[in-house]
Amino acid sequence: MAGADTSGHEGWTLLDYEEDYRGKVSAYKSALKRHSQSAFDLVLPYFQEFCDCAGELADQMETNEKSLCSVFRLPYRPSGVQLLVRKCMQVVSERTHFKNTGNPPRRIADIIC
Repeated sequence: MAGADTSGHEGWTLLDYEEDYRGKVSAYKSALKRHSQSAFDLVLPYFQEFCDCAGELADQMETNEKSLCSVFRLPYRPSGVQLLVRKCMQVVSERTHFKNTGNPPRRIADIIC
């Protein structure tokens, strides 16, 4: 190739490469947003079911702990496990309100884990 005549070939300038790069990044971002939204829509019912189950579990734990405290005439304080269950429920509930922002897959994984 050394010494080949390149006068008949079209070459790209730095601006051409930058414009091509911006176009590819834009296409990637819109595809990522579209796929993230469909993944979010797919798992949203499970988030809601988790919140319902966690709420019921925490309420049950609270009832059991209050009755146990009353038997021993102790002041009631929620256990760490009960507080953690309620916190998990709150975190999932708060993060599922960002539906229209195009949650990236990492954010969806944070909600699930």
